Amino acid sequence: AVCPAINRYRQSVVDGDPIATPSPNSDCPTSFGNSDIFGGSYADPSTP
Repeated sequence: AVCPAINRYRQSVVDGDPIATPSPNSDCPTSFGNSDIFGGSYADPSTP
């Protein structure tokens, strides 16, 4: 998810006039930062 408060902060840093650092727990949507990463390890079926 995108957090508009984080985007505004990042742009303010680029512009050279930083605003107050946002608090992701209260300034961003509840879905911000929710990402799942899955990994697996499988045997090579072509190896006897």
